[in-house]
Amino acid sequence: MTTATKEQTFKVKISIDLNITRENLDDLICTIGQGSGFWCDDFSVGHLPVDDDMVVQIPDEQWSKEGCAAWNHDIKEDSQIEIHDYLDEETYKKTVKDLIEAIRKLCAGETETHESYCKIIREAFITDDLGLIDAVLADIIAQTMCFGRCDYG
Repeated sequence: MTTATKEQTFKVKISIDLNITRENLDDLICTIGQGSGFWCDDFSVGHLPVDDDMVVQIPDEQWSKEGCAAWNHDIKEDSQIEIHDYLDEETYKKTVKDLIEAIRKLCAGETETHESYCKIIREAFITDDLGLIDAVLADIIAQTMCFGRCDYG
């Protein structure tokens, strides 16, 4: 009779620095607009002054809209993010710093999100290829920022 021996493994904690550019945030917010519409009907980033008819009152080249997301291109860490969850009729107020923290937590594996998703998000920011983040992954980032986990699917 043979007995199998268990291979010895060693756990190593590593640390990486990610540089998240404004262009990365533009790409991510655009994709959040495409992926979060099944629970969120408004994901607004930065100051977007509107008139009585809800028409944005800054030049078109200074802001963008995609799906449920609209954002001012002048993004800073303290820029406000307002998210309306129409399923629970709740409005959440966050900042770009909170969005960056959600990215950090997902990249570090500090959430309940499956590692396969975290790995792709991490790879996207390490390689500066936000094309790796599809609507589903962008929604995971948005929900992690809002709720600390992925509540909706």
